[in-house]
Amino acid sequence: MRVFSIHWITPLAFFLQKWRVLAWRRNGSAKCHALALALIVLSFAACSKSPTSPSTPAVVVHDTLNPTPSVASLDAMQSEASGALDREVYDDFVSPSAATIRTIAWQGIRPTARPLASFYIAFIADNNGYIRWEYDSTTGRQKALYATRVSIDQVNERLGLTKACDTAPQQQCGSYDYSVTLPALFVATAGTRYWLLIQAETPFNSESGWLWRKGQPDNSFAMTNVANTLFPWDFAFALRP
Repeated sequence: MRVFSIHWITPLAFFLQKWRVLAWRRNGSAKCHALALALIVLSFAACSKSPTSPSTPAVVVHDTLNPTPSVASLDAMQSEASGALDREVYDDFVSPSAATIRTIAWQGIRPTARPLASFYIAFIADNNGYIRWEYDSTTGRQKALYATRVSIDQVNERLGLTKACDTAPQQQCGSYDYSVTLPALFVATAGTRYWLLIQAETPFNSESGWLWRKGQPDNSFAMTNVANTLFPWDFAFALRP
């Protein structure tokens, strides 16, 4: 079916006026002709609207972010590399469908006067429900399916709340929301379990005390590299296309 544009209305209206004058002079039935042509114009205008395709909602691969800020140290675990310090926290996820992960968001706590230098983000393979512990001699870290380091300048860091730190009341601690667009995409296979590592990085002797916040309940299972300890909770992060 041919679709008429709304731009037809102006020339048709001009034609309507001319025809009305001629019809009046000839037989005085201008009103009938005008009404007929007006209906034609309206039908053209109605046809000019093209049907719109329904929008497809973006698939959220994972989301355990907290709706409110918190600076309680019991609500978080340290995940930081600074000099000899190397504390890594991992949480698992399963993508409900095949997805391309472009954006990561997460939540953390740190003293406001101790800035970070960067974040190390990695996706690690699963081994029967646990992390596949496999050392990569080229990086000095766990072998990753995908890994990237993003400077704090590349990360959207937003302060949500400040209070006296639990362990050092003379300092102010902040609850932060973070997000970053990955420099390269990570493709997740439907139904496959992966492990995510988010680790703050600071120079030697400049430990920030950054903590990854616990998140909304998922499967209540996470891990750390400290004695391969298991945690009965989940951490706050979201993975989006």
